[in-house]
Amino acid sequence: MRSIRFYLLGALAAGFVVAWLVLGSGDRTAALPAVAATPDAGTSARARGGSSDERLSARSARRSALSGVVTDAAAKRVAGASVAVQGPIRLESRTTRDGRFSFERMQAGDYVVFASEGLRASEPLGPIPLGAGEELRDLTLVLDAGAALSGTVRSLPDGAPVPGARVTAGAVATQADERGDYRLVGLPFGAVEVAASAEGFLPRTSAVDLAQGRERSGADIHLERGARVRGVVRAAGLPVGGVQVLAARYGFGARLSDLTSLGYTDGEGRYDGSAPPGRVELVARGGGWAESRSSELELVAGEEKVVDLELGEGGALFGAVRDAAGAGVSSCRVQAFDSAHGRVVGSSLTGPDGGYWIAALPRAVYVAVAVCASGRAEASGIAIGDGDEVRADLAMGGGSLAGTVVNLAGEPVVGALISVKLDGSAAPATLAARSGAGGRFECSGLSGERFTVVAAAARGETEAERSGVAAGTVDLVLRLGSGELLGLVVGDRGAPVPDFTVYAEPEQIEQGRARSQRFLAPSGEFRLAVEPGRYGVKVGAPGYAAASVANVLVPAVGSSQRVKVALTRGYEVTGKVVDNQGQPVPGAAVATNPSMLWAFGRAAAVPSGSYTTTDAAGAFRLTGVPPGDHGYLIAHKDGYRQQGRRISVPRDATGTVLVLTPSERQPEAEREFAGVGMSLSARQGQVLVVEVFEAGPARAAGIRRGDEIVRVDGMPVGSLPLEAVVHSIRGLVGTTVSLLVRREGRDFLVAVPRMSIKF
Repeated sequence: MRSIRFYLLGALAAGFVVAWLVLGSGDRTAALPAVAATPDAGTSARARGGSSDERLSARSARRSALSGVVTDAAAKRVAGASVAVQGPIRLESRTTRDGRFSFERMQAGDYVVFASEGLRASEPLGPIPLGAGEELRDLTLVLDAGAALSGTVRSLPDGAPVPGARVTAGAVATQADERGDYRLVGLPFGAVEVAASAEGFLPRTSAVDLAQGRERSGADIHLERGARVRGVVRAAGLPVGGVQVLAARYGFGARLSDLTSLGYTDGEGRYDGSAPPGRVELVARGGGWAESRSSELELVAGEEKVVDLELGEGGALFGAVRDAAGAGVSSCRVQAFDSAHGRVVGSSLTGPDGGYWIAALPRAVYVAVAVCASGRAEASGIAIGDGDEVRADLAMGGGSLAGTVVNLAGEPVVGALISVKLDGSAAPATLAARSGAGGRFECSGLSGERFTVVAAAARGETEAERSGVAAGTVDLVLRLGSGELLGLVVGDRGAPVPDFTVYAEPEQIEQGRARSQRFLAPSGEFRLAVEPGRYGVKVGAPGYAAASVANVLVPAVGSSQRVKVALTRGYEVTGKVVDNQGQPVPGAAVATNPSMLWAFGRAAAVPSGSYTTTDAAGAFRLTGVPPGDHGYLIAHKDGYRQQGRRISVPRDATGTVLVLTPSERQPEAEREFAGVGMSLSARQGQVLVVEVFEAGPARAAGIRRGDEIVRVDGMPVGSLPLEAVVHSIRGLVGTTVSLLVRREGRDFLVAVPRMSIKF
């Protein structure tokens, strides 16, 4: 048996050698699908004409607005009610004497609107899509009996109270007192997101389930200390206000909801906030400019850095959407989907001739998706750099598919939303139809041979998804059902753990992607909506070591048996990293698990270990380290051989010294891999997966150890040398590779984005 492996160099004490397997390459020159990069003088002039001041003014003018009224249950307008909108930005206001509220000059995006007054609260309204320059003026929020929540805001790892912390939920906000205690009243009942923040700490959002007319007490929130980052955001050399600055921890699947907001720039373009420790990028977006990304930073909790950001014009994507006969199609929504970061960056409506234009796109590889009343089309692998104007024409096909949406009892579901995407595409499914009488639906104008079809109904029901649906299918049945994963999280002595994260990973690819959620539950109980099937459940909490439960069955009807997850209180482990001359080594990575040395491992929803970096004196402090005699500490830094040693906790919780010796390891920039985060081996004509990175693209796509890779982008691989298979999976960061995966005799087609694999 032969394997492709990348070894983390260096031997640990007692002869322990760490080997990690990586599939990928530094190759950045892989061919893209043929998409013409065609300059257009007219559109170029429109995009870049005018002075810097004129361009800033034009972008500021394209702001959106949202307004409405707040009433009570008798339809009487309520004055002085608190109203909040949550989306790309959070804004707060109070209603006037006639119960009206208004938010002007907003950024485009999806928003949820809440209202509260005293003990009363409205149900959340939204998500409401708000386009650039769009005004929504007729919203109504109705107040009814609300709920209350109370607890203490504490710091990690010592559990000390955090006085003055700001806690918000719905439209209600408060500050913790000198003991860190907080109380929120007038909250909407049901599932509510609670956000807490404080100077010097990272903001944290958790889900809590509230009962109408009742108060939940003991909801303690733990905040992690961050690094202070400040600077100025400019565009065309001038400072820009109202721009959001975020910090993105490196790792696949970094979505907007997962990013840490450092706040918004003031009138002089200045920002100041707390970023998570470790490897991060700063992102500035807003104002109609292309977003800016900083170079990667390695941050240490408590330190301060100054980072200025420059927004740019970006690139542009343009072309035409045509039907199967070649005629232009008007009023189609064309979206530019950034496949590396998993989000729609820009969109446009086609004109009478089917033409579209999307400007201010940051450097990335895109999928262009056109959604029309008469069908859907897409083009992938579109690389756009600064100043590029790339043409991508989209052609709808003559394909169609039809079927029925039913509930768990087999009864037809009317009004279900049917979304479709091309099988193997990295872009999300887009709305194509609604089910009508008898639950029937039909999607036409499809381009391609096989599709993934998703049905969704009322809020609270999970989606039904089927992949590999051939064009021409007329009898597809999509069965909607809501499975629930129930559980209880307790600590060492059986007491409930109130602040925790649950990660549920399906055992079968067709169940979709893993789900994770943070919970704030004084009882330690949680409910997580998932599709029926079998799951591996992993739970982590501040100050505790993560714990897992395998093979949890969520039935098609009802809930799972309650899963009890017992967490072990972790210890704080401190020590120092020095070189072979006894000098401190600052900036060295120290971890308790080899996977944590890789950026993907640290990006996991519930990481499998602890990680930190040494300070200027070479000192480190790890939290949440479980007790036992089989633990390891591993130290790594470029230019040194990796080193580790066995430790017994709590005996070796203090004073551990790790010695790094110089090596001839290549610089980090030369060790980046454009891969999918897995390793392969060849055996008896099969190409098998032998390891998958935690939280990497391959794992997120559902690939697991032991799977067989049958085809790569449609090409059979069984007779190819292993090196050729690896090369075929390599490619440009941000593009996707289509893999046919075989597991237990069943085949699945998955699209996996190629990402930069690095420490």
